[in-house]
Amino acid sequence: MSKAVLPPGVLSLHVLPADHHDRDWDNIVVPREVKERLLNQALLTLLHGRKLSMLAGLPHGLIVLSGPSGTGKTTLGRGLAQVAALALAARGATTLVEINPHAFPSDMLGESQRNITRLMQDTIPEIAARRPHTVVLIDEVEAFAVRRTTASFETNPVDVHRATDAILLGIDEIARSLPNVLFVTTTNFIDAVDDAFL
Repeated sequence: MSKAVLPPGVLSLHVLPADHHDRDWDNIVVPREVKERLLNQALLTLLHGRKLSMLAGLPHGLIVLSGPSGTGKTTLGRGLAQVAALALAARGATTLVEINPHAFPSDMLGESQRNITRLMQDTIPEIAARRPHTVVLIDEVEAFAVRRTTASFETNPVDVHRATDAILLGIDEIARSLPNVLFVTTTNFIDAVDDAFL
C-alpha cells in the first residue's frame, strides 16, 4: 500500500481522537492549571470561533508554547489536539495538521512569501474543509515568524519581512474565514518571534 502524498510543507495529517495520541497529554508534566487554560482556549476557539471572529481585538485562534528545547512543547501541542478532539467528538472528528516551517524559506526573492501564502490560502483551507475542527501544529514557528525588528540585513530582510507578513495575514484571514481552525505553535526562542505574532 502506498503512502499518501502530503501537500508541500505538511509533515503529517491525523484524524483525532486517535488512540496513539492518548498518552501525549498525560506524559507532559506542567501545572494542572496550565493544561486547563490551554484546553479551555482550544475549545473556545474550536466551538465559538465564528462568534469570536466577529469581535475585534479578541484571540484569533493562536496558542504559542515557548520554552527550552526538549521540554515537550510539541508533545503537549499534540496532546492538546487530542484532548480537544475527545471533548468535541460528539460534534465530529478533528484534523491535526503538523507543519514543517523549514520547508518554506527560500533563497529566491519572494519565494518564501509565496510558499507561506499557498499554505495559508490553499493548503490549510482545503484540509480544514474535510472535518468540523482543525488544529494546525507549527513547531519552531520562529523559522517563519521572524522578529522583523532584529532581522539581519545579510539574510535579505525584505524577504524575511514579506514571509512574516504572509504568516500574520494568513492567520488573520483564517480566523475570519475558517473560525474552526486553531493554530498551536512552539518556539525555543520567544525573543526571535515577531511581536505581532505574540
